[in-house]
Amino acid sequence: MMKHRTHLRRIKRIKPDPVLLIILAGVAGYVVVFAMITVFSALSSRASPDDDLMSVFTALALFAGAYAGGYISAKNRHKNGLLMGVCCGLFMFLIILIVGTVISHHTNGFGAPVKFLITVVAGGVGGLIGVNSTTFR
Repeated sequence: MMKHRTHLRRIKRIKPDPVLLIILAGVAGYVVVFAMITVFSALSSRASPDDDLMSVFTALALFAGAYAGGYISAKNRHKNGLLMGVCCGLFMFLIILIVGTVISHHTNGFGAPVKFLITVVAGGVGGLIGVNSTTFR
């Protein structure tokens, strides 16, 4: 009589490092932001929109990038979707804040709190949807 050896068939899966996932998802989010800004730039070259419309374009691009980053980080982690998404949004915001401070040499302005809200909320929503989406294994 042969024993049932399911324990031999189990493959040990390497658990992804959450910090590495957040960084990689943030980079993927920035790729989305760059692609959307490129599209919006091509559209705005046809017509000359005012500054308010350009602010909406950049906010949409930032929202989509943070959403994509949160979605990717939570989808690959398979748990803690809201936390992973918020952390990815926070990472993206900190990079924006650091690069913006280095380029403009000042930190004042009302844009930082708005960018913070956009990235953290979009990352959290993306994380929630990413962790709850179906996975084909």
